[in-house]
Amino acid sequence: GGFYFSDPVGPDARFPEPPPGRTSALLYLTPDGRVIKPTGDTLSPNGVQLTADEKTLYVTNGQNIRAYDVQPDGMLTNGRLFAESGGDGLAIDSEGRLYSAVGAVKGIRVIDKTGKILYMQDSRGRDTGALYSIDLATRARKLIAENPRADLGGIIRHPTEFTLQAVSFDYTRIEWTVLDESIRGEALVRPHDDNV
Repeated sequence: GGFYFSDPVGPDARFPEPPPGRTSALLYLTPDGRVIKPTGDTLSPNGVQLTADEKTLYVTNGQNIRAYDVQPDGMLTNGRLFAESGGDGLAIDSEGRLYSAVGAVKGIRVIDKTGKILYMQDSRGRDTGALYSIDLATRARKLIAENPRADLGGIIRHPTEFTLQAVSFDYTRIEWTVLDESIRGEALVRPHDDNV
């Protein structure tokens, strides 16, 4: 098969001052070796991530992430706003959550399949990274956990509901903050299964 890639232009790109006429582009290398633009949308792409079923392509586009339906020939249709969150690199986990590395906040944003930002590690205006939740509908930002001595290290999440149950902070030793009282006592002995 083919693959998608971005060719960004700008101060942090390989060609901060591109040749005349060259603009940022989302590109697709077809199985027969041709490079094409898979959409007519004007984009400023960076991160690109295909879902496991290869039906949706996520593309960072400035201060948002767009989603596209992937056609059998590699062309993209139905471009739409997926999340109002910029980013650099993208990754998807086995549950379909999208992870966006966001250099501006020195953190990772975790976004569910609906495009709602679930959790974000943020260190802006702080000495250490803390965990926040953000509701995109209201823009409400809520501090979930913090530690004045250490950055966020890992999380424990419910095995089927995927809700956060505890978070760890790594200083001289791993310290857990229990978020879900139903697991108090076992959080200190369970290894963390995710990193934020």
